[in-house]
Amino acid sequence: AVRGGRGGWTRGWQNGLDVLALMRDKQVGRTAMTYNVLISICVTGASTRREGEWVDEAVNRGVAVLTTMRQDGVRPDSDTYNHLFMVCAKAAGAGYKDAARVAQVVFSDLNEEGLASDMGVETWNTLVNTYAKCANFSLAEQLVSVEMPAAGVVPD
Repeated sequence: AVRGGRGGWTRGWQNGLDVLALMRDKQVGRTAMTYNVLISICVTGASTRREGEWVDEAVNRGVAVLTTMRQDGVRPDSDTYNHLFMVCAKAAGAGYKDAARVAQVVFSDLNEEGLASDMGVETWNTLVNTYAKCANFSLAEQLVSVEMPAAGVVPD
């Protein structure tokens, strides 16, 4: 059997979606952790180090999980955003040019929901890492000097 590569993470993704559908059918409660596991599968996809379709797919699926989570009435937590920003950071490292833009959109949504103060320093660092990997140092600097202090987070 072949291990790794696209087949591994997409099978994991499909299995995760199947479990989520079963949980819905059986009316089993879902928590942020349920969705965070699906997003963490996308981190694996974005880590494939291959620019193009795989990485793009991983980022889009991660954002789609966030949308589904909200539609299902489950509130994202700091782990949700940490995983999403990690997908973007890994994708940026694989050459995905839109990683900073996607991270910015997710961060804007997070701010609109008033969740920035709920983010731990690890989540902030992952977002700074995403911007740095995209060579968008002005956004990284704004996070550290403006956004983090405004949220009561001390950069480490």
